[in-house]
Order: sequence, then structure tokens, then C-alpha cells
Amino acid sequence: MIIKQFLFVVLVFFLFKETTAQQVKVGDKLPAMNFKQVLGTDKEIDLKPNKYKLTILDFWAHGCGSCIASFPKVEKLQAMFGDSIQIILVNYESKDSTESLFEKRDWIKKPNVKMIVGDTLLHKRFAVVGVPHIIWLDEQLQIKYIARGTSLNAGNIRKFLKGEKLNSKEAKQMVVKTSLFEREYESDMQSFSYLARYNSDFRFSGGEWESARSFTARGMTAIDLIRSAYAADGTVDWRRPWKTVLKIKNLDLYRKPDNLENPEDWLYNHSYVYQLVVPRGREAEKYEIMKRDLANHFPLKFYIDTIAMETLVLRKVGKEDKLKSKGGKPVNTFRKRNESAKGSIFEDKRRILKNQPFHYFLNGIRPLIEYDLEKPFVNDVAYTANVDVDFDGLTFDFFTLEGLNEELMRYGLKLIYEIRSIKVLVIKDVD
Repeated sequence: MIIKQFLFVVLVFFLFKETTAQQVKVGDKLPAMNFKQVLGTDKEIDLKPNKYKLTILDFWAHGCGSCIASFPKVEKLQAMFGDSIQIILVNYESKDSTESLFEKRDWIKKPNVKMIVGDTLLHKRFAVVGVPHIIWLDEQLQIKYIARGTSLNAGNIRKFLKGEKLNSKEAKQMVVKTSLFEREYESDMQSFSYLARYNSDFRFSGGEWESARSFTARGMTAIDLIRSAYAADGTVDWRRPWKTVLKIKNLDLYRKPDNLENPEDWLYNHSYVYQLVVPRGREAEKYEIMKRDLANHFPLKFYIDTIAMETLVLRKVGKEDKLKSKGGKPVNTFRKRNESAKGSIFEDKRRILKNQPFHYFLNGIRPLIEYDLEKPFVNDVAYTANVDVDFDGLTFDFFTLEGLNEELMRYGLKLIYEIRSIKVLVIKDVD
């Protein structure tokens, strides 16, 4: 009899666990819950009704760069709204691995908010398959919105606390669609393109519709679409500030203004979903068709031009060859510290090229000049042999032109300002 009672209790326990892990939807209420697998000053975290006007569950993962980049914003929002809300970060990785993430990657600051780690229950309840994944709960723990990461901003929190509804687009959960095109008409297709205001539902995927015959974009501005249309061979990154000349009176229509309280409002009004597909054999025409599409829709003119601008030119100083490699096993740590959660960590204080081609050296210094200084870079050093180069890591991680030139001079090189003719993409209003 005792054994039967024990088995009955065990069965009820497992049935209860299975029930508590059932998926939930908007309108459902969560029961009060307690979590002991937490990180930070809290020994445990309670989800209880009538405690906060708003509870936000922010699901993230160690490999999600955008999640980690949002930590300062999340901390700021929690401090801004104080005890009226609670934001709880939730991840499935263990407590030990999460602590290790913050310890080993000291450039990632652990946010001062509540954090549940090693979670499986909430992930199952909300069927989390991608992050960031944001849950909005009211004072009674009723699920009001299941939304994307961009919904988490001060403007939306204020709306919620005032009892106002969030924009239906802002609060929409991601839905995956395979295509906007019908395959049955493919054999007669000359080209097929779709341009619409940004719609968060669409995640294009699948076979021929993501191939060399197609171009797909979502959430891109008109300027970014035009830049992409001119990036056919992949040799030029038109996103660099000096590579695009904008002659547009109302830039706020085409480039997101800084310090928007609710960036999603701007995103839905001024960015786009675009997909283009061409028949087999016409792949080479894809970007020209894309340019025509964009010219037909936007009141903008765009073309390639050459203008004179201040440029940093790499020159050789002296006749001695101080770059030539002494041979040995190739080594390459010659780059800036990778601040991604999945990036390599350089324990050493040196950044080294050993027995590597000269273009690896150029690839190492080019981003410092073109991205950090926002200047064009031109190499005037003709060199074909492998090189050995050893720089102080601070030259990369705390970059200044003076510091870079100091290192370059040890190898008989120098960066000099000159006026050069540089190819640029011009985007302007239609006259």
C-alpha cells in the first residue's frame, strides 16, 4: 500500500511538471514562480502578482551579439523606471558558464539587473527558438505581449505604464515566412521584385529563393539598399562614411536619427523589405535590375563619382627592408581585440604577424584608418615577400594615428596625409 501511494505521488509530481511546462500565449496568466538559479546579488528571484506594474522577461544567449550589446540599455531602463518595473534577463546556459562569460570577457559588463540562468521552464513555456525574445507581463502576471528585442525601449515602457497599447507592429512576435513569390510562375519570370515598408513577420528562407539569383533584405533603409546595389563584386564597402556622399535635404527620411526614444516608430516608417529574383542565366543582371527598382521608387539619384579628399597614404621611409620574414611557423594575431562574446581572446599583449603575406599586414591596419579615423587608406608600398611584424596590443585596442605611426616607423613605414582622388557613391535628391 505504501509503495502504491509513493508511485501515485511520483506520477502526480511528473504530471504537474509537465503541465507547468505547457506553452503559453498572449492573454494567459503565469502562476507565481520562484527561481534559485540566479546571478547577481539576489539569492533567488520571485515572479509574483501585485508586486510590479510591469515585468519584462528578456531572453538572451551567450552567442547573441545583439543581446549582449543591449545590456547597457537594459540596465539604464531598469534604473530609469525604478521599482515600478522589473526587467529579468533569462538564459539557458548554466550559472558557471555565465559567470565565466563575464569573468573572461572583461569588456562585457554584467548589467545590474535580475538574471535567471540555466533556465528550461520559461524557455519551454514561451517556446523560445530565437533571441532576443521579450515577454511583457502586467501586474497580475498576465502576458500582454510576446515581442522582438527592439520593442524594449523607454517609449514603449511609458506607454505600457500609462495603460496605452503598444503599436501592434512593435509588439509582434517573429513569424517565419518562406517566400513572397509563387514558384509555379518561375519558368515565365523575367525578374520579380518586392519592395515594401518593413514588416517584422518576414524571415526569407528556402532553396532557389536564397541563391545567386536573388537578393533579400529586411529592415534596410533606402540608403543601405542603394549601397548594396553597388556592392556587386564585394570589393568596396560603401557603408564607410567617406565612401558615400549624401546630398539630401531631409536626411531623417533615409538615415535613422540619433537618440530616438522609440526607434521602432522610425524603423517601420522609413525602412524596407526587399526581395529580387532573376531567372537562371541572368544572375549577372541582378544588381542592375535592383538599381532600376530603387530609382523607380525613391526620389533619389545615385551614381559613382571621383572626388579629391584627404587620404592617409602608406609610404616606405628609407631603403632598408625591415619587414622581411625570417621564416618559421606562420602566426597571425594582428588585429583589434574581438569584442564579440564568441570572439577570440588575446591573452598576450603583442599582436604578431610571423611569416605571413604583406596583404595580411594591410588588412590589419586598414580598419583602424578607415573605420576609427574615417579616412580613406591608400597603400603606396609595393611589397611581395612574406613579413614579420610585432606590434604592442595597445596600438590596436587604444588606437591613435600617432601610436600607429610610431610602430610603423620601426619597420621603415609611415602614414602621410595627402589629397587623393577617391571613388565615392553619390546619393542626392532628384532635382
